[in-house]
Amino acid sequence: MRTMLPTFLRLTVIIAIALVVIALLGWALHLIVIAAIVAAVIVGALFLYNMVRRRAGVPVIRR
Repeated sequence: MRTMLPTFLRLTVIIAIALVVIALLGWALHLIVIAAIVAAVIVGALFLYNMVRRRAGVPVIRR
């Protein structure tokens, strides 16, 4: 019966580490999604700003 104790302890440690890694990845993924949303809003706002700014100017005739 004592031969199972080291195996049980190793398995317990591996499962605990796996749970911690999964929790950290979930937290990091949450931050990445929020950062992507913020970046998309900023890029969209810049696109709209540049579109409005180009239309506001006087037409230019180029040769």
